[in-house]
Formats: sequence, structure tokens, C-alpha cells
Amino acid sequence: MHTKTYNILAIIPGTKYLGVAIFVDTDLRDWYVKSIPNLSIKDKAEYVKEFIGGLIDHFNINILAMKKLHEARQSRNLSELVSKIKEAQKKLNIRVKEYPLQTIEQSLVQGKQNKRKLVDEVAQLYPVIIHEHEREKKNKSRYLTRMFEAIALGVVCFNQADKGDEKVAKKHS
Repeated sequence: MHTKTYNILAIIPGTKYLGVAIFVDTDLRDWYVKSIPNLSIKDKAEYVKEFIGGLIDHFNINILAMKKLHEARQSRNLSELVSKIKEAQKKLNIRVKEYPLQTIEQSLVQGKQNKRKLVDEVAQLYPVIIHEHEREKKNKSRYLTRMFEAIALGVVCFNQADKGDEKVAKKHS
């Protein structure tokens, strides 16, 4: 059992949209897809940095969880954006945890993994998002998938952080 409270901001990065989920331990507090204005990459990085900084302050975030970019599926602009986010959080002394999508899926989906199964699993874990789940099943573009991935990321991050702190606690007892 853990004694520390984890205020987790889970982000699925993108140059047009961010999937966002905010947790206090396993309690899902907020979730959405954030549109990023069509700006230069430098200005986008500044916009995202300020947006995330505002969430960190407002929700007293102590862990920033991000989807780790797949080396073969990332653009130079996305890589630059993510590096600026990490750079800014290090200055704020916020722990940054990165998880590849495969790890997120393996943690939550039994059997063969894919994004649809992940979305279904997240909706089962958090019935409060069932309306968004029903909407997403009808969407051809899968716009809300980023949000569901962010929620899954937050769950995985909490489970990993909690296990890590239990190991630390056992060493000290």
C-alpha cells in the first residue's frame, strides 16, 4: 500500500493535438484532447510548455507521464516539441516518465493488443467516460483515441510509480 499521493499529468504528444489526462492516484480528475494552434514549431513548443506549466501549477502535478515516441514514427518537429517539454519539466523538478505505447497496451489489454481494445479497456476502468467511448466508436478519424491513450498512460504510470515506491519502502524497513 502506498502512502505518497501521485498527482499525474499524462500527455500523448502531437504537433496538432495533445491527449491529456489528470489523475490523483487512480482518481481520474480531467481528460480531453487539446488542440494546438497552427504556429511555428518554436511557438508551438512555447505554447505547449505554458499550457503544461499551467496544469502542473493548478493540479500540483508531481509526475509528468508521456508516451515515448516511436523512433520510426516521429517527425523532427514532434521530437523537438517533446524535448522542449521535458527540458521545461526538469527545470520545475517534476519527474518525467515515458512509456512506449506497446508497454501501455501490454499493461491493460489481455491477448492481442491494439488501440481499439485499449480504448475499450479504459472505458471499462472509468465508466465516467462511457459517453466519449460511444462517440469514439462512431468516429472514423478516432480523434478521441489520444485522450483514451492518455488515460491508459496515467493508469500505467501510477501502477509503476506505486510499485517503485513500495520497493523503496521495503528497503528502508
